Amino acid sequence: MNAQDQSPELTRIGRAFAVPEFHPWEALCIRILFAVVILQTLPLDPMDSGPFKWGSVLAPAKRIVYDAQPLPNGLAHWVDFTFISNPDLQKPLWIVSLVCLASYVAGRGLVLSLPILACIGIAARTLENSQGAISHKYQIVSLILLVQAVIVVAGASRRIFAGKPAPPPGRRPIDRLNDRLIRYSQIAIVAVYVISGCTKLIASEGEWIANSPYIGLYLVKTDRQNYYNKLDAENFGGEVPVAEQMLAHRNLSRIFMGAGLFLELFAFLALYNRFTALGIGVALVIFHQLVIQFMALTFPLNEKVLWIFLINVPFWIGAVVMLVKAKLISSPGQSAG
Repeated sequence: MNAQDQSPELTRIGRAFAVPEFHPWEALCIRILFAVVILQTLPLDPMDSGPFKWGSVLAPAKRIVYDAQPLPNGLAHWVDFTFISNPDLQKPLWIVSLVCLASYVAGRGLVLSLPILACIGIAARTLENSQGAISHKYQIVSLILLVQAVIVVAGASRRIFAGKPAPPPGRRPIDRLNDRLIRYSQIAIVAVYVISGCTKLIASEGEWIANSPYIGLYLVKTDRQNYYNKLDAENFGGEVPVAEQMLAHRNLSRIFMGAGLFLELFAFLALYNRFTALGIGVALVIFHQLVIQFMALTFPLNEKVLWIFLINVPFWIGAVVMLVKAKLISSPGQSAG
């Protein structure tokens, strides 16, 4: 096959990975669902009285109360983020956050609301990670907010400094913006898993699969840590059957753990079309559930954004409804009636 024969195929593949078009109602559902996830991660004490009483139900995350950064992490080397735990700022930040979330759902004023939400989340979690123990629990939500904030700020900057370009024919500007916000959120999610897989290979010098049965020793260590942290002798501190099985059946362990590694490395294929996004999204959710069972590591926010952005529940519900509706309309019984 010569270069001329390859070019159309490469062009087709390139277009498949380009920014796709999302329906306006689909984008609205995605914004609503992600807004709920953001609300659940706010590092604030929700007001439990007046018109905001519902906040304590939807937003289980608690206020961060650290008043120092003993072991600065990331931006904390240059910025003091302890202001986020100031009790006098809780009510104003809560109100500002709700206004920003409403703006996000409405798709208006994003150039202000998204950077504010991103800054609140990044400030709080950087402060939390500067206490000596680093957690990745909220990383994926902060990353998506940061990516979306960069997109809207970059777009506004181009319009200000380069002049407002004439809108291309077809889709409305807000719809094209929604396309980019969703697509680059998908890219951010996929990047988290691809980087995780590459890190495993780099840190292990390419021997991660070969050494994966020894993760059983890590499971024993985690079990003992949970026992001493919780003093729960009923669930921790005894035998760890999974660890014993991994060490006893090393080749099976390599196959199982290798499958998870390849899923991470090739997660970028989710960007090809809606079917690959659905398949890889579901596979990653199953992967997380298996990790919970075998390693007691939970990443609930990762699973939530997988359901929202990759699996994209709103789209498939709409697709099924439209398919059923089309069949009902085209059925002989319908036309006879």
